[in-house]
Amino acid sequence: MTKKGFTKCDVCYEKFEIDLNKLLPLVERGEEILEKDSKGQLDYQDVKNDLINLIENLQKYIPNYSYPLFTLLRISTLTLTNNLNFSKTQKSEFEFEFDFELCLNYLRNTFEASKEIFSENHSNKTLILAEYSKFLNFSFNYIINNNNNKNKKFNQIEIISKKKNIINFLENSIKFTELSFGKLNKGGIVGKELNLILNDCKLELDNLNILF
Repeated sequence: MTKKGFTKCDVCYEKFEIDLNKLLPLVERGEEILEKDSKGQLDYQDVKNDLINLIENLQKYIPNYSYPLFTLLRISTLTLTNNLNFSKTQKSEFEFEFDFELCLNYLRNTFEASKEIFSENHSNKTLILAEYSKFLNFSFNYIINNNNNKNKKFNQIEIISKKKNIINFLENSIKFTELSFGKLNKGGIVGKELNLILNDCKLELDNLNILF
C-alpha cells in the first residue's frame, strides 16, 4: 500500500503530495550515514557513490536545507574539498573533474540552503560562505590553468571580470567573518586566511591588467 503525505511549499505555500514509501527509506539511510559520521566510523570513499545517489534522490523530495539533506551536503562538501586540494595526483583526470564539479555544485547548494537555516551573522553560515569563497577562487584558477578543461576558453575581458567578482565575493566574506568572529582580531583564523587569498587575488588581477 502506498503511503502518501502532504507538505507545503516554503515559497508559494501551495500544498503538494509526497510518496512517503519512497522518501522515508532515503531519510533513514541518511540518518545511518550521519550516525556513523558522528561516531567517527564513516569512510567517505566507501559510501561516496551511495551518498551521491542518496543526495540526488533526496533532492527530488525535499529542499536542500531540510534534514538530513543539508548535513549530508556538508559532509560531502568538506570531504571533497579536502581531497581535491591534495590528491589530484592520486586521481584520474576524469575522477578529478567529476569530484571538482560535484563539489562546486554541493557548495553552491549548501551556501544557498544556509540562508534559510541560519541568521545573518551566524558563525556556521559565515564558515560556509568562507568555504564557498575559497573554492570559487580555487575553481577559477583550476579552470584557467587546466589545459584539458573544455571550459577554459575565456576571453581577456571575461577573465578579468571573473577575477573581480571573486575579489568582491571574498571581500564580502571577510566582512561576515568580522561580524561573526570579531573585527578587532580581523575575523579570526578564517578572516585572516581569506585576507591572504584576497591579497593574492588582487596581485593576480594587477598582473592580468598589465598583461591585457
